[in-house]
Amino acid sequence: MIMRFNTFTFLKTIVTFVLFMTLFGCQLTNFQRSETTKSVPVVNETTPMTSYYLWVMKLDKQEVQAEINKLQSKLNEGNTVAKLRLFLLHSLPSSPAYNPTEALSQLEQQALVGVPDTDLAFIRMLKSQLQQQVSINKKLTSQQRLLNKKQKQLKAQSNKLAELELRSQKLQQQITQLKEIERSINDNGTPL
Repeated sequence: MIMRFNTFTFLKTIVTFVLFMTLFGCQLTNFQRSETTKSVPVVNETTPMTSYYLWVMKLDKQEVQAEINKLQSKLNEGNTVAKLRLFLLHSLPSSPAYNPTEALSQLEQQALVGVPDTDLAFIRMLKSQLQQQVSINKKLTSQQRLLNKKQKQLKAQSNKLAELELRSQKLQQQITQLKEIERSINDNGTPL
């Protein structure tokens, strides 16, 4: 069976195909462009703590240190947002200013009046985590002290054991010498 194509149908199919490929290609190009040109979020005084946290987590150590310096200068001006953000930076393990005890102390001194509810919930969650971390650090410090004490005791006992072994060796040598003298007396009837 031979199929006959109508010229109009053929052209219509070709035009539809070209149009489809053009539109699909543009969509693909726009998608790729939007992936490569992601904008850096703008962080200002009104940025919520959760967004600020996500932004800080993308910074390297030098950028975090620069942010800490900037916040400390704002802190001297009495900026309460700077206090909260410094608290956050002290609570991050990846931060050069990591100090959970200091962060918890700062937070407990901070009056949270006027803080938005979303930030307040985030801060309370961080406070809870910091309290756990400080508690764990105290236990770890206590365990480290106990370990150091036990290591000193073990070293003292090892030294005492080494002393006793040395004495035992000397006594064994003396016993061996006395046995030789006794054997010599028994063999010859006179000491050496």
